[in-house]
Amino acid sequence: MVRCWTCSTKNEITTGDEYVCDSCDKIADQIVSLQKIERDKISRIDDLIYLQKNGFDSMAGGMSEIASAIEWGFTELNWELQQQTRVLKEITAILKMPSETKANEWRQMGEELRRRGGYGEAVKFFSKSMKANPLDYRTYVGLGETHLRMRMFSDAKKYFERSLPHAPNNFFKSYSLRLIGRIYYCREDYRNAVQSLKEAVELSPNYTEALYDLAQYHAVRGDAKNSLPLLRTVIKQNSFYFYLSEREKNFNSIRREITQQLEEIKEDAHKDVQDIISSAKDALKDSEKSFNQLQVKKENKKIWNHLELATEKVSSKDYKSILEAKPIARKVFDSAQAAKDRVPQVIKLQKVRYNRYKLLSFSTVLHLLFLVCFMLTFVVIWWIYLIGAFLEGMAFSSWDWEDADDSVDMPVGAFFKGLIYAPLTFFSILSYFESSKWIEKDYEDSINSIRVFDEQF
Repeated sequence: MVRCWTCSTKNEITTGDEYVCDSCDKIADQIVSLQKIERDKISRIDDLIYLQKNGFDSMAGGMSEIASAIEWGFTELNWELQQQTRVLKEITAILKMPSETKANEWRQMGEELRRRGGYGEAVKFFSKSMKANPLDYRTYVGLGETHLRMRMFSDAKKYFERSLPHAPNNFFKSYSLRLIGRIYYCREDYRNAVQSLKEAVELSPNYTEALYDLAQYHAVRGDAKNSLPLLRTVIKQNSFYFYLSEREKNFNSIRREITQQLEEIKEDAHKDVQDIISSAKDALKDSEKSFNQLQVKKENKKIWNHLELATEKVSSKDYKSILEAKPIARKVFDSAQAAKDRVPQVIKLQKVRYNRYKLLSFSTVLHLLFLVCFMLTFVVIWWIYLIGAFLEGMAFSSWDWEDADDSVDMPVGAFFKGLIYAPLTFFSILSYFESSKWIEKDYEDSINSIRVFDEQF
């Protein structure tokens, strides 16, 4: 018996080394169609994970095989992305000799031929590249990946093993070990499969895919003790594996323990988020209470809406939605706490406003007092001036020499010389009654400038 490379289904071995079952053809075709549609859009490993999840959601349909099929159906795209990393690009950068440059061209030709399905020609170009430059890790893995497509798994394993001394760092050594372990698994050689994956994980402890495979291979052997902690770690790193593990038939031998652990993981996440939501709600209420006491009104509807969204996601009971609710609730909590921390600033602003009003009021009183004193003094001075002006006018007016008691030309303008001066202070005092408006505006601007509630959403 052997296992299918793509879906892990057990099959009677037929001819040679072919570990691919006929029932996988339809699934494989759908995966290939997804690859063709999305290949140009994928630029990061995160994009590949997103595409895998889309494929899982669209093709799941109750099939247990789909978990393994999705996991292993994108290995070619995964290898293409790995070649875009800085570490592998640096290999090309240091190729100086003409023979090395030619080897790189042949390797790239082999990659393109494999991508187009010309596996036989691809092997020829990879072999020429290896002969010209036997130190390039990418050539060995390229040959291994090509032989996987040709269903020649023993030859693929040979090239993956030969790639190990040339791996540029531990991660790529783990990458090869993971593929070697998969071939052992397909042969149902679980002891060596576990050993290969253990080496991969030891070299790269954060290699999520290797951790997940190791958890599966332990489970196939019925080793729940070693499988469950690994699965918990994997799900913590990437929630997508929560859903894969629900359907992955490699976990069937310890399904009861797996189901129990998944429920525990979901319950722990639910409790964690509920605590954060409760803390966020309390913090937001405390912040609002503090600002209400200071008579500072702020529109917090947007923040409350986000807290409501987090609550709805938690109530859905879906693991991914529960995880999505956590950062939302955390933002609300942090925003409320930040707002509360700014209460001393608001108190200081209110004190400044009070002091400015006090100074303005005192200034206004003094100006009014000046105006009153001025007006009282002005009445006396005005009459003295008018009398003086009248007497001056009398002195310079024309008199009838025949009738000394009658004046002939009394200059009326003499009486209006005192009108040259006007109490302008009365008009300037009016501006002080408008000063409170710009003091209040300045206060509001200051309140807004310290952002009582952060606009993070």
